[in-house]
Amino acid sequence: MAKKMYDLGYVQKLDKSAIPNVEKNLVPNLQHPAIDPNRDFSVPWQSGLTGLIVRTDLAPDVKSICDLFDPKYKGKVDMLTELPDTVPLVMKCQGVDLSKATEQDWLNAIDKLKQAADSGQIRRFTGNDYARDLTSGDVDAVIGWSGDAVQLQADNPDIKFVMPKEGCMIFSDNM
Repeated sequence: MAKKMYDLGYVQKLDKSAIPNVEKNLVPNLQHPAIDPNRDFSVPWQSGLTGLIVRTDLAPDVKSICDLFDPKYKGKVDMLTELPDTVPLVMKCQGVDLSKATEQDWLNAIDKLKQAADSGQIRRFTGNDYARDLTSGDVDAVIGWSGDAVQLQADNPDIKFVMPKEGCMIFSDNM
């Protein structure tokens, strides 16, 4: 979205002298994104990981994105509607190196998701209202965001963020 806003002329160059802590404190992997390599127009205000959030009392063995497709969790899985979060994680489950992913890799992951949705394996695709499904016990595991897991743990210590064995996706929300 930041790139679209730049291309449309909706943003102006930042006055870095007014925000010295950005360069001083920004972690290396967020310093030079492809959309704004010098951070001239954008600054991340929040960052986190997309991975698994698991009810460990209901699904203690979920450690992989691939586990979400196990028939024993049929109807007990939510996934994010956000394409850049969900599809790459499914591609990782399929063994795809994301740095070399092809259009066909994306289509294969989408097909896997469609089959899982059509069969009832996936309960629903959702935004972060998966929290309600986790707390109620309607689902055992979700593809979700690390910050949500931390907040949910305060009320239920059986809800945990689990880094999938395939790895997570890192995100940053920019201003």
